[in-house]
Amino acid sequence: MSDPITAATIATLLLMKFTEGTAGEAGKKLVTSLWDKIAARFQGNKQVERTLATIETEKTPESAQPLVVYLGEEMKYAPDFAEEIRQLAIALQNSKSVGKMEMATDLKVRGSLEAKDMTQKSAEPSDMTMLKAVEAENITLGNLTQEQ
Repeated sequence: MSDPITAATIATLLLMKFTEGTAGEAGKKLVTSLWDKIAARFQGNKQVERTLATIETEKTPESAQPLVVYLGEEMKYAPDFAEEIRQLAIALQNSKSVGKMEMATDLKVRGSLEAKDMTQKSAEPSDMTMLKAVEAENITLGNLTQEQ
């Protein structure tokens, strides 16, 4: 059984908006949607707007703590809003596109480069990149494999 989606869980997930590569493309869209929904809900509430601005600037769990209080109260008194953001949070948790793997990227080689039998494996869904932005006079490639 999974943990309940609380205001603290949601505030923590919002920090993913500022962590490059944390959520993959699907996750980025979900966290942006969650952020936008919360920002719209509290539009005009100067305290919450300041808290969101602080989260954007500091990008730390500590900066998100005041939001836990505001969200918790709002979730108590607005069950429809609470359910909407819980569903987004669940979808974000289930997207599992939280990994980022890079192999042999941004290489500048004088002369020739030979890449034989390179394999990237991940037990969890990941954004995988292999041989990106590689410069060499001659490049010879062998078996390149990515597995999830």
